[in-house]
Amino acid sequence: MDKASADLVAFAGQWIVRAHARDVDFIEKASYSADDAAVHTIASGPDSSLSLAALLGHLADFPPREVVDLDLDGWAHDGVAWLCGTGRVDMLEDGFLDVRLTMVLLRAGDGWKVAHCHISEGVPHEV
Repeated sequence: MDKASADLVAFAGQWIVRAHARDVDFIEKASYSADDAAVHTIASGPDSSLSLAALLGHLADFPPREVVDLDLDGWAHDGVAWLCGTGRVDMLEDGFLDVRLTMVLLRAGDGWKVAHCHISEGVPHEV
């Protein structure tokens, strides 16, 4: 297993930032889902295990949020990559919320697509 390239880490970071910015077009193009029954995104909240189609609808239902202090790292092997890290999301009136992230990406042509993302909300990174 190889360390994820800087380009792969940057792409995954953009996916997180643009999802929170509610860039539905980018997320749809940059995501992979075999079918609509597959769980694409999980977060620590009720009804937060979402297919890609449900995730796209969810993004359209909420105002944009800023992501800061995003720190991702990961590994890649044979067209599959796994990244993890931390960040902070602006919850608007409630201040910033610590999050932990885990992502799985699949090689697609010359690039990558996000196949799964798990966001643990309100959980600081502790070593």
